Amino acid sequence: MRHIRVVVLGAGLTLATGIAVAMAGTPFGGDDSGQIPSSKSTLKCENSIGNAVGKAVVCFLKCDAARADGKLADDTAEDACEKNNAGKSCLEKFEATATKKQSKDTTGGCNCVNVPSIALTIEAIMDGVAGISYCDSSSGTHFGGEDTGFLPPPKSAIKKCEDKANKLVGKAVPCFLKCDAARADGKLADDTAEDACEKNNAGKSCAEKLEASVAKLKGCPSCVSGSNLARFFEGALDGINSEWYCASPSGAFLE
Repeated sequence: MRHIRVVVLGAGLTLATGIAVAMAGTPFGGDDSGQIPSSKSTLKCENSIGNAVGKAVVCFLKCDAARADGKLADDTAEDACEKNNAGKSCLEKFEATATKKQSKDTTGGCNCVNVPSIALTIEAIMDGVAGISYCDSSSGTHFGGEDTGFLPPPKSAIKKCEDKANKLVGKAVPCFLKCDAARADGKLADDTAEDACEKNNAGKSCAEKLEASVAKLKGCPSCVSGSNLARFFEGALDGINSEWYCASPSGAFLE
């Protein structure tokens, strides 16, 4: 899983109109790794799990913010927030929700989803995220553990900016995943339409909105970059969506 982390992070940092019928058996295309599912039941399950992934990512971002703000005292407390807190952590909630959604697909198409594996992937990706939002090193204090990034100076303009940038990412992540869901259910006809939804739509895409919002923040250190944040999350989420859009498809379904 640490190998996956390196590949996904590298991809993240380098870096329509509705239609009546979505043909199953079609890969998402482009930089997306998923497959369009073959039944409405599987589509509903896989879209729901994608939504749960988004909630888990946003939850991790909130744990980062709580650590940066001193509400979580150390790396051990942040780890509890993220993955081990008597069923209340980000990953524990994700696994409970995704497993429940998976059980409701009577066709069995959603059985390809490996919920614990997705949880590990989320953790691997999110370990490297704090270093993009909380990137200013002037405090000299690392987050600690597997998390990258530095704790911002208390009550500083830097802290205010980095907290706001982190929160803006929390709004962009569900947007990216909604584009995936729209591609899966045929509301976006092809990879070009999905790319427009995600990153290139005359200022209306997920990435463009994130970049514009970050650019308006005050008191930011030069390392805070809306384009870096947008590229990271768009690339990372596209690169792993085959973990829930994974059913081996055949035939077609009507919208």
